[in-house]
Amino acid sequence: NPFTASGIVDMAISLNAKAFAITAGNSHVGKIISNIAKDKGLACISIVRSDEKLKEMESEGFKFVINSSKETFVEDLNKLMIEVEANILFDTLAGSIVGKLMKALPKNGIFVNFGTQTHEPYSGIDATDMRWGNKEMRNFLVGPW
Repeated sequence: NPFTASGIVDMAISLNAKAFAITAGNSHVGKIISNIAKDKGLACISIVRSDEKLKEMESEGFKFVINSSKETFVEDLNKLMIEVEANILFDTLAGSIVGKLMKALPKNGIFVNFGTQTHEPYSGIDATDMRWGNKEMRNFLVGPW
């Protein structure tokens, strides 16, 4: 949905982001989000679930792509988010990946849910890391935007 893509980038801008990350980065909307962000001067980290999708995205010219199925995903994502000064992570999956995403989110970061593709509840969130890392959770709905 192009409205969702525009809204997500607008939300990132309104939160003074220089960069952000998104799950389902290789989806149609994920690619639109990344392209809009690039046009507006923001870096977008696209999170994918396989090396095949990572290579596909890189061959299409996407600069920041990371594979969530790697054993070092949490550390790699955290390092990349700090490197590009990303303080927001947009998630459309929900489920068990949320705990990993929250752990990877840098201090003072904001987690934004915009979907529930797994149809599973959030799990694996370390409340101590969230509290001491001053991390926040929000949601995005295209209607109110």
